Amino acid sequence: MWRLQYYPNGMTADHIGHWSVYLYCLLPSFIKSLQVKYHIECKETETKFGSDNTHTARNRSWGKERLLTSRAAESFESLTFNIDIKILDLPKIGSDSNPYQIYDPFQISEHLKQNDQVVDVKG
Repeated sequence: MWRLQYYPNGMTADHIGHWSVYLYCLLPSFIKSLQVKYHIECKETETKFGSDNTHTARNRSWGKERLLTSRAAESFESLTFNIDIKILDLPKIGSDSNPYQIYDPFQISEHLKQNDQVVDVKG
């Protein structure tokens, strides 16, 4: 599951006053790593960035810490992002996992939490 997440006043204290934008990959528990190439483009600012990365449970987000200043963002009514994701290799499956599992309880609960819904999912 992919998610674009933005922080209008920076993700950390070092980025206050800037928009930070990150692409998150929440891998199902049976996938140990996934090699991808991504590109993100902001239509209004004409900013483009991307990279080749291996997503794992520990390294699951990549992005731009200072996409634009918060002051500059105020001049736009909206921001539009185009995202291109290419999977470069087959996912690495853990040997202790069931590769036929079609859902991941963690992902379901994370998705529902993001949408302010209460959930009790047991795997």
